[in-house]
Amino acid sequence: MRAATRAAAAGRGERRRASRAGLVALLALAAAAAAAEEAATWLRPESYRPTARARVAVAVRAGGSPAPIAAGAPLVVVGAGVEHPAEHAAGAASASVILPGAGTWWLAHGAAKALVRVGPPTGGPAERLLVTRPLGLPVEIVPAASPHALALGDALPLLVLRGGAPLAGARVAAGVVGAGVAPAMRPRAVARTDAAGRAEVRLDVEGTWLVTAATASLTFDLDRAADQALAREHPERLFRGVPFPTRPLAPGGRAR
Repeated sequence: MRAATRAAAAGRGERRRASRAGLVALLALAAAAAAAEEAATWLRPESYRPTARARVAVAVRAGGSPAPIAAGAPLVVVGAGVEHPAEHAAGAASASVILPGAGTWWLAHGAAKALVRVGPPTGGPAERLLVTRPLGLPVEIVPAASPHALALGDALPLLVLRGGAPLAGARVAAGVVGAGVAPAMRPRAVARTDAAGRAEVRLDVEGTWLVTAATASLTFDLDRAADQALAREHPERLFRGVPFPTRPLAPGGRAR
């Protein structure tokens, strides 16, 4: 009887230690993601799906606070064969951009990038080439696939570059950005790049995603209902009628 009692007590002790270890790991995950977010400047356009030729305000953030646009490093708009600077005042924490036509566009400033689209994602090779091609930023997160071509629950492969070369051992933090005046990232994943500078983050919920690595950042928005609505409005823009990948959602918007 005493042996059984001691064994039960030991089992409870092991479970408590495992629970504490899990809590410590979760706290470390949140702290690491918050530190990475704080170090990286990121871009937040007022719309990730603007209409063609509409003027879009783009806020520059450092963590949850406004950050001035650095002198000599204007915010630029990059599309297929198109690149032009945005309009902003010196030292301003926001810029104004006009996207001239349908398609996928990058907004870039320093080591920060934001992916926006006019019209639905096409799924075509031109879109894939634009999304997966490095822009030549000093430190850069390059998606190896378009986030809009993935189903919820899929992993987004990433390449982190510094000076155009793969950056090994970089901490990659990813999460969904909250709303409000001082938005904070809710961390969902932390990884490290391998020797080839590659890592993956799982896109398990819809919302505005922020990915950071070293001083670089990448933002994009996942809203399957909005994409489907745009596809119904503009079916001629889909590449050979490619449907959007879908996966059943559990309550709360998570992928099953």
